[in-house]
Amino acid sequence: MIKFSQIPYSTYSYDGMPKPTWVKATCPPNGIPHNFSLSDDDMLTYYLEIFRNRTAKDKPYIDQYNSIEELEEDIYGNCLYYWIPKDFKEIYCALDKQKFFHKINGNAIVIKHRALCIKTDESINLYSFYKGLCPDKDILSICIPIRIFELGLWEEGSLMYMTNEDYYNLSKEILVKHEAGELTENQIEEIIGSVIIKEWIIDIKPTQ
Repeated sequence: MIKFSQIPYSTYSYDGMPKPTWVKATCPPNGIPHNFSLSDDDMLTYYLEIFRNRTAKDKPYIDQYNSIEELEEDIYGNCLYYWIPKDFKEIYCALDKQKFFHKINGNAIVIKHRALCIKTDESINLYSFYKGLCPDKDILSICIPIRIFELGLWEEGSLMYMTNEDYYNLSKEILVKHEAGELTENQIEEIIGSVIIKEWIIDIKPTQ
């Protein structure tokens, strides 16, 4: 069993819509620098960075960390605030490690602006599995999300967030597949009904 779903976002909102945690961190109210903490919103920022690192190194899927030491292997890189990077390890060292450890759970595949939760009882490596869905395509190809839908791997009821560019490419690709007889109208309706445009989810970090 393998299921993908949309990664959780912070409770901070903009025009009534949820916003990713890094946007809250980089655009704090009144220009006041953000102080990272163990809040649920900030934990989502750390979660993204941890699984960005695990994905980049093609580490295996885990339900949860077995120890603080194992977790700390994946704590490096930067978290952003006010468009300025702050060292992840520096942030972590200022926090309660036991509380941090107990707040981190689940698993995700994070590659640039693609950030999807994944749950499975199979033995897989994160990057290899995701890339293997469309091995002849670029890792950020829209063909991979489409393949997730085709294989029935998307969690029913979850909305997949896409940028305008991704949504445009999605529309073009599913039209090609429909004309080739690879997708039915019902399948197209299911895919379109499961995605929503969120332009501000674009990750300013380089592809890893």
